[in-house]
Amino acid sequence: MQRVLTVFELNEYVRKSLARDPMLKSIQIRGEISNMKSYPSGHWYFSLKDENARINCVMFRQHNFLIGKPPSDGESLVLTGNVSLYTKDGSFQFYVEDLKRDGIGELFIKFVELKNRLEAQGYFDPSIKKPLPPWPKKIGIITSVKGAVVHDIRTVSYNRNPAIPLVLYPVKVQGDGAAEEMIAAIHYFNEQRQVDVIILGRGGGSIEDLWAFNDERLAMAIVKSDIPIVSAVGHETDFTIADFVADIRAATPSQAAEMCVGDKKEWSGRLLEAAARMGGVLLMRVHEMESRVVELRERLLKARPDSALAAQEKRLLEAVRRMEQAANNTVYAHAQRFERLMGKLGALSPKAVLRRGYALAYRDGKVLTGIKNVRVKETLEIVFSDGVIDTTVNAIKKEG
Repeated sequence: MQRVLTVFELNEYVRKSLARDPMLKSIQIRGEISNMKSYPSGHWYFSLKDENARINCVMFRQHNFLIGKPPSDGESLVLTGNVSLYTKDGSFQFYVEDLKRDGIGELFIKFVELKNRLEAQGYFDPSIKKPLPPWPKKIGIITSVKGAVVHDIRTVSYNRNPAIPLVLYPVKVQGDGAAEEMIAAIHYFNEQRQVDVIILGRGGGSIEDLWAFNDERLAMAIVKSDIPIVSAVGHETDFTIADFVADIRAATPSQAAEMCVGDKKEWSGRLLEAAARMGGVLLMRVHEMESRVVELRERLLKARPDSALAAQEKRLLEAVRRMEQAANNTVYAHAQRFERLMGKLGALSPKAVLRRGYALAYRDGKVLTGIKNVRVKETLEIVFSDGVIDTTVNAIKKEG
């Protein structure tokens, strides 16, 4: 009867078989590095690839501590080491004992060539960058519905000013067709004229993952956009051509939301400051008139035109009284207007509505306004004032 192996026994057998093969000891391989990760333990984990294949690699601290700076994605390397299998999860990988840099990888060379060409043509010139609107009425977002980008932008925007609507245009952000979809999204927003600023974003990744953002056609679409575009691709260490041609670059999608959405507290402060400045100007004019009255009084007294002096003084004092009254009325009117605006802002706040027992239903990042097109067994996101629930539709009942 044939023996039945456990998973551990099978993986361990393969590991030992690889270890006994002299062809797999102290071999050298050449390729381009990607997905480089350096952990606090000192170990390096990355992939090595060529145009046809990829292999996972690990280089432990005892082998890499003399190398110094870790290699970067896109570099071409020659690795020396052994092939083995990690028994616990059955992963086939290359254990690196020595590493030599072999120049710059093919994708990185293409990136540098395109960057240099566009820079020479003036596409990175600060003079052609469009300023962001200080108080946008609506913001467009171009990104994937998957991942945390939409959630991060929505959270920051809601906390800073919940009254500003966000319009999502879902696209692929990597792989075939990603650049074309992002270009179409930019054209859509420019044709519709519904938003005042666009955030083009995705999370971090390897140079391959971000390659759609290095597309020359996408760069042209960003430069030609009439609407300002904020590039929020990856994290602080990830740069793409889109970052260089965009009107402004944000290190993360959350930072992009902070740049685009003005803080309602800051808005309130500016209104109060403007009202105070206006009141100060009016009061300064009043003081100037008072000084003028004193000056005229002195001049008239010297000429002793008693009757004329009394009439002039009366008119000037009346003018001063009217100026003071106007100043007080203006300051009061601005204060009243500010209170009305803050009351309207509070009434429009989605949080105020949610706290009264209402909830918002989202599907794929968009608010549902009715049961039209909702399907049974479809997953929805229900937003309450104190949290979010993912739920599945069990039945649909129409009113009336």
